[in-house]
Amino acid sequence: MIDQNFLIIARKILEFILNFFNKKTYKKTKPVIEDVEDVVLKSNWWQLYTDYDFLDEDFERAAKGRGFITKKNQVTLHFSGWGIGDDAAFERLNDYFTNIIGKTTRNANCTLNMHNRSGKILRILEAFEQTWTNGYMIYMDIKGRFTKSTNNMAITIEVAQNGNYKYGPGVYRNLAKVFHWYLRQAADEDSIFYKYCKDFKPWRVCGHEHGYPHKRYDPGKHFDWFKFLVTHVGISKSFFDRYLLVLDENKGNTMKNKAESNLKLSRFKQALEVIHVELADKPISYAFSYGRTQAEKKIFNRG
Repeated sequence: MIDQNFLIIARKILEFILNFFNKKTYKKTKPVIEDVEDVVLKSNWWQLYTDYDFLDEDFERAAKGRGFITKKNQVTLHFSGWGIGDDAAFERLNDYFTNIIGKTTRNANCTLNMHNRSGKILRILEAFEQTWTNGYMIYMDIKGRFTKSTNNMAITIEVAQNGNYKYGPGVYRNLAKVFHWYLRQAADEDSIFYKYCKDFKPWRVCGHEHGYPHKRYDPGKHFDWFKFLVTHVGISKSFFDRYLLVLDENKGNTMKNKAESNLKLSRFKQALEVIHVELADKPISYAFSYGRTQAEKKIFNRG
């Protein structure tokens, strides 16, 4: 039988080693953000992004040679799992993606990091680079088939917090601006970005937890999908209630309960099937005009 004192000493040694490397990696290393004015885009994020022609002919050719440019038609929201959502959590998240993951492979990354309180954004990848933060996750492609290859088609956004705190107003505000930027490119056939996101629609959005409830619960119970999609993005309440209410009604941690996780995934897949059948041929404007009065439709029916 193993001596109890030996186990206590071994545990203390292991804790010391883990704490040492944790401090070395995350408390002493500063995130590498040399071009901060270009990548930390605040209230007018989408306007600055539009002026940044990262998909010119030369870049496009080089990027295809590296194999990480993909067509985007969906947004997936995450939380980092670290910290209380303050500046330290944002720094740690940025350090992880720029210094640690970023130095090993560009594909093991997300599109954007976001501060939990202010909504400040750090762009990790170009707008149409392949991401690698969804893991084993089920979603539906534009042809109505369930797939696990969501990293190829998703814009992934990591909010710097551990899921136990409310999301600040800046998060919803700036998420909506990111969302609007992609929608504008998807609706504009003259945009140089059109071919990369022409299939993106405002109803192609979810949390990591919805497609992988057995192992993930981000963005979690504190994320208000109604506030994000109706109040800030601007889709109609009736559209949200009809097609996207499943996001708000099926959120939170079910990882320890297989039956609840199965039910959560089943409801999500059923909602995706309804969305595909009823919305496959609908334009972007449908989400904004659905159920509104004629006067409202003139305002929101913009393509």
